[in-house]
Amino acid sequence: MESFGFDLAHLRAFVAVFEAGHFGRAAGTLHLAQPALSKRIAVLERQLGVGLFERGSRGVRPTPAARVLYPKATDLLTRFGDAVAVTRAAGAGGAGRLRIGYVDAAASVFLPAGMRRLRREFPDLEISLRAGASGALVEALAAGHLDVVFVLFAPPDPALHALALDTDPVRVLLPDDHPLAAIEPLALSALADADWILFPRELNPHFHDLLIAACDRAGFSPRVVAEVSPRQNAVARVAAGEGVTFLSAGLAHLAMPGTVHRALAPPTPEIPFYRVTAAGRRAVPEAILDALAG
Repeated sequence: MESFGFDLAHLRAFVAVFEAGHFGRAAGTLHLAQPALSKRIAVLERQLGVGLFERGSRGVRPTPAARVLYPKATDLLTRFGDAVAVTRAAGAGGAGRLRIGYVDAAASVFLPAGMRRLRREFPDLEISLRAGASGALVEALAAGHLDVVFVLFAPPDPALHALALDTDPVRVLLPDDHPLAAIEPLALSALADADWILFPRELNPHFHDLLIAACDRAGFSPRVVAEVSPRQNAVARVAAGEGVTFLSAGLAHLAMPGTVHRALAPPTPEIPFYRVTAAGRRAVPEAILDALAG
């Protein structure tokens, strides 16, 4: 294995200067004297055989070589931090704890395969699951009660990191004797005169507003005869012939005898999914997130 004359401290120094664009500010971030920081950068440049920064009167500019090195260095530092966190947890008697929050649609779309991988790769990891609405889950994450959540919107909180995942197409659930039950795909505008059973907006405003916007684009405002929760109650009322409802493709298994679910004709509304984690010291190790996401 090739030996290098620099270590993680030199890479941290490089990343700090790259991000600050200034040796003085970077030295303050690292709590180092500026000459010590300059020495670390000089060692790194000498060992790599390339210049990393061009000095100027207003700071420094990264060279092309530095721009290549930066993402590699940050990835290496992140993975080293993950390795330390997982190793320390293992030394304490296990791989640690992971508290996962999710909206019900994610339980079908993302979680099953991810949970299998987690249990296979981290058999000692203590996992707890909590279902809920997006807003409540994000609040629990921000408060430190959850470690990662799968929700339907990207929160604006800068202390949280949201990663866009896949989308899940919305379907419509009808009584099996509905006049339009045999049509697929079904134009949403054809249901302009239907009675609608929806999920309460206060429980998941982003999902609710997405569906109302889809109806607006189809040229109508839905006639809502009931707002019910949980979603199984809406399915039961459709089976009773009280109206129709929306159902994501990932929840199509909730359909019961007396109902049929049908794909909607384009433009089909799609539910976005986001994986949200906390930044900083509460960040979940990337190795665990990678296993969860596959």
